[in-house]
Amino acid sequence: MSRKARLRAIFAAAGIGSALFAIQPAAAAEGCAAHLMIEVDEDSLLNAPVDTPPARKRLAPFGRAAGTLFARTANGLCRDGRLAPERLGPFRRLIVQNGSGAVDPLFYEDPHGFGSEDLIFQWIFADSDLQLPGEEDVATGLLCWAEPEQEMCAGREP
Repeated sequence: MSRKARLRAIFAAAGIGSALFAIQPAAAAEGCAAHLMIEVDEDSLLNAPVDTPPARKRLAPFGRAAGTLFARTANGLCRDGRLAPERLGPFRRLIVQNGSGAVDPLFYEDPHGFGSEDLIFQWIFADSDLQLPGEEDVATGLLCWAEPEQEMCAGREP
């Protein structure tokens, strides 16, 4: 049983909702990101080292907005030929996670901490009171994840 499955079983036994909850993407009926389920890493936001963490009731609307931003950006990059659709193909979930200190939107894979079909989208969401980064910044983050050797990626976190 995977770590995530064990945690979900523990949460279920304790009567606690999952630390990750799924959100149907608001936009992405078509395109290279259409197949991704959006999940918010609730623990990373509610337990962020900020003065006032976001209220739980704000997480679902935030997750839908983050998923819409991601889908719109990724689909546009694929449509314009700047992001190969095959890069997103193996992933089934986009996990939206708070990343204190991640001042640039960051995308990465962590098959040991999550699953091999999970792509993590990290930014200072809790620090910014659940604001979203700009679409151009998300595009740069996606492009640097896909091809980190590009000149525009110099100095960015991996």
